[in-house]
Amino acid sequence: PENLDPYTYLKKHHLYPLGTDFSILSPEDLSELEKAGEVRDISFASLLPSRPALSNNPLWDFSNPQYQDLTAQEKIERVRQKMREAGAGAHLLTSLDDIAYLTNVRGNDIADTPVFYAYLYIDLTGAFLFVNPSRLSFSIPGVTVEPYDHIVSFLKERSAVPTLVDPKECNAKLYRLLVHPIPGAAPSKLMKAIKGPKEVENIKMAQAEDGV
Repeated sequence: PENLDPYTYLKKHHLYPLGTDFSILSPEDLSELEKAGEVRDISFASLLPSRPALSNNPLWDFSNPQYQDLTAQEKIERVRQKMREAGAGAHLLTSLDDIAYLTNVRGNDIADTPVFYAYLYIDLTGAFLFVNPSRLSFSIPGVTVEPYDHIVSFLKERSAVPTLVDPKECNAKLYRLLVHPIPGAAPSKLMKAIKGPKEVENIKMAQAEDGV
């Protein structure tokens, strides 16, 4: 039997033009597919009529100073400093753990992981969290909450803004909306790796409780 990589197989069997959902591909994967022919963005959502809805469970505020060394505003301002250094006017964040870290919000959308499905867009003057607004019973200082499914129209309106984005974390659909993407790792990756005194103490307490 043939032992071909997917791209060669598609080209050899004349399967172009190819229709696929850009939201399930990385920018790199899409670029590889396009080397062999035309690729069109087609939503697969209609093919899954019984697709489970996104969780609508309440999110919880994790900003209590007992648990945090920095407020969400302080964390976001540190991100803005890194944006300026990279020459970016905005930052698109799609990794759920980083969004939870920067906003000081937690959820239970994924089993055994306190994250929630969302997008976060930070510019030099504001921050926008894309999540179902009904899930929050509290406000996040400095952050505007937008409906989850508004992210595409939002980015289209700001497509010309030089935007720091990690192509390894962002799907091709959103990445392709940006006219001037600035590829790079999210600043929060290193930020959350450096624990403050309260975080260190809470880690110790959690380890002690887990060991009992």
